[in-house]
Amino acid sequence: MGNKEILKSTKYCDLLGQGRVDNGDAISALETIRVKSSGNDEIRFAYYKKTENGNDRMIPRPLDLSEDELLTLFEDAIDKNVFSPYFLKKLKEII
Repeated sequence: MGNKEILKSTKYCDLLGQGRVDNGDAISALETIRVKSSGNDEIRFAYYKKTENGNDRMIPRPLDLSEDELLTLFEDAIDKNVFSPYFLKKLKEII
């Protein structure tokens, strides 16, 4: 996925891109991450809760969305260049 700016870094990975939908006190996210142990770029579906001090805290659980919410999340991720041109091309071929 090339050299993208690191938005956030943790012990596990670097966050390279993020599409998100704010659902009040929760956030659904579709992210590009670079896993530090392998160096691989991966796509991650994530769920965050807002803390009392306004930060986002990742919740280790599945991300459950309606089809409409998933479409909105994909739209934001595409707008924010979370996906590579190769992925988008292959997705168009599948559809």
